Amino acid sequence: MKTILPLLIICGLLSSCDCKDFDQISISERNIPDTVLNFEDVQIMVQAEAYNGCWGDLLIELRKNEDFTYSIKAFGTKSCCTCICPAVLVHLDTLINFKPTEKGTYFFRIWETPKNSIIDTMIVE
Repeated sequence: MKTILPLLIICGLLSSCDCKDFDQISISERNIPDTVLNFEDVQIMVQAEAYNGCWGDLLIELRKNEDFTYSIKAFGTKSCCTCICPAVLVHLDTLINFKPTEKGTYFFRIWETPKNSIIDTMIVE
């Protein structure tokens, strides 16, 4: 009991702070069509997830890097002043509307984790 009381006091003090970290999170699933027609409206499905309940405000970003080259990353805000985070998976499912304007092969670098990425392609006819 003597060791729990100081921990509770520390947690109480830390939980009153306004501390949040914005960081990259994992992309667990994605679905990019293999072949589409030029000027066709396409939906790209992406699911992002964070490993505990201290995460919130999840978002998914599609960024054009160069012609035919894009990156997809997921981000979230983590409360850094909470001593105990609920053991729940926080996730976001989203559909990204994409409309190619040139024929060719489009490359999407999907960041599955902040350190690992894969390349997925879409052929536009």
